[in-house]
Amino acid sequence: MNNTIRGAKLIGWQNDLVREFLKLDKDERLVVKKCRQVGCSFTFAQILFYVAINRKKSTSIYVTTTNSAARKLFTDMADFCKSSPLVNLNYSMLEMTFWNGSIIYFKSSESQLRGISCKKGGIMIVDECSFLRDDIWTSILPFTTVSKANTLIASTPFSKRSMYYTFYQR
Repeated sequence: MNNTIRGAKLIGWQNDLVREFLKLDKDERLVVKKCRQVGCSFTFAQILFYVAINRKKSTSIYVTTTNSAARKLFTDMADFCKSSPLVNLNYSMLEMTFWNGSIIYFKSSESQLRGISCKKGGIMIVDECSFLRDDIWTSILPFTTVSKANTLIASTPFSKRSMYYTFYQR
């Protein structure tokens, strides 16, 4: 029996993004300037799966602008593994719990963001960061501070007044 889990076949820039992510030291951020409709969400899904499978008992968080966007990525990822006994899917809470104790939470800036944090090598992915209210950062940055988790911040550029622009400039 082969215990290997194979990920999706990625293309050029997607491979580059995954390689850069894998090079990060603890507590480092990767800021990504992206275009619309180029497969970024698919790549984020692959990174979230990678972390959940390879970092036992990790807790990762995907944060985006709306509840519907968070639900869409959860549903897309759930479709990959819904018949697998290795993943427990909670459709009402938008949570995936893996056989090895890893968890992925899918949240939006519209939802309650307190009480969860990245743990044991988990990551936080913040998608469409330009469109998040600036005050949301006081809620989400503590997710990674204590655990020194990596953060992947991505967005389609929108305004020079957003936190995304501040991160991108650094």
